[in-house]
Amino acid sequence: MTELSSGSGTPVQGDNKPKDIMADVALTVFHPSATSVEAGFFTWDISSDEVTCDPVTSRMHGLADVLVATMDAFLARVPESDLLQVRQAMAAMVASAGTYQLEYRVIGDDGGLRSMEARGRVMPGPDGRPARMMGLVMDTTAMRARRESEERQLREQRALSTELQRGMLPRGPLVAPGLSIVARYQAATSGIEIGGDFYDVVNCADGQVALVIGDVQGHNLLAASLMGRLRMTVHAYAREGHSPQQVMAVTNRWLTGLNTDPDLALFATCCLVVLDPATGQVSMSRAGHPPPVLVSEGASPRIIDCDAGIPLGIDPEAEYTATELTIAPGSLLVLITDGLLVTDSDDDYNLGRLLDMLAMNSSDDLDELADKLLSSARLPRRHDDDVALLIARTH
Repeated sequence: MTELSSGSGTPVQGDNKPKDIMADVALTVFHPSATSVEAGFFTWDISSDEVTCDPVTSRMHGLADVLVATMDAFLARVPESDLLQVRQAMAAMVASAGTYQLEYRVIGDDGGLRSMEARGRVMPGPDGRPARMMGLVMDTTAMRARRESEERQLREQRALSTELQRGMLPRGPLVAPGLSIVARYQAATSGIEIGGDFYDVVNCADGQVALVIGDVQGHNLLAASLMGRLRMTVHAYAREGHSPQQVMAVTNRWLTGLNTDPDLALFATCCLVVLDPATGQVSMSRAGHPPPVLVSEGASPRIIDCDAGIPLGIDPEAEYTATELTIAPGSLLVLITDGLLVTDSDDDYNLGRLLDMLAMNSSDDLDELADKLLSSARLPRRHDDDVALLIARTH
């Protein structure tokens, strides 16, 4: 419970008037965060062990209206379990002979525990040795309880947001003939807003499989709602057998048609890879999204070069192109959202870090690989953005 921080406040030589020192302490040390906090002043003469205080300080420590008492009388109000730690903290404060801040607990008049915080300065005597501790003390019980309640509500809201987001993504294992597939979604680690990242796997006609990943602009309920609708729109068009560039074009027109109100307009990026596992034929198209990475057996990971396209929802007449290639059996396709990447001035997506990670982790276990990509210290990411990751390997 006890927390201590101290500074190297400028020593004050000689025996200044208490009121002048107290004013100095109040102006330079005490910055209450809430006007409702009850606070009082005290002075502790270290050599005589005598504490002089105002009625507020005395009352907060359960000493009625006693204005002069020993430090032991005050410490008698500290719970036995905290006493040793408090004494050690006080010894450190005295030895520092500077400013200090101490949090501790006392037993209130009702027998319950109260949270207190003392701030002030240890003053030297004429011989330069610590002689007097001066400062003020606050009852922070209500403030601490309110802060703990707010933190608990924040955790609950963040958990609810994450579950809502996950509920809009595909459920259960992702299965497609001729492929092993894993996916991950990781919520932002700061804030409680809902993200717009999504992924999908679509079993198309003629044994083809569509791998989809995307990111709706914004982090709120509107973005999450649009994400769910956008995923289903791409899913439906891909399942009908449209080419990747056709899926991007028709989805773009659909989203642009929704953006009639400039104040509510949302845009999205998307990458669609259509793969025939039997032949290794791949056709892919992008709408402003990071490109996928290909890892072939015996070769270094490489970025699949294809036209970036513009994000969905901006220009209804935008055209999208497709890139065709053939991949070998056992190849790995990695699709990500930009929350996994660190942006810098040299490389907007900084995919080089991802390539390095894939080169270092060629595990056959896709679940293990996905977890490593999300947790690796070599791949730091923004904490205010969520992450979607889709990995597929051909048999």
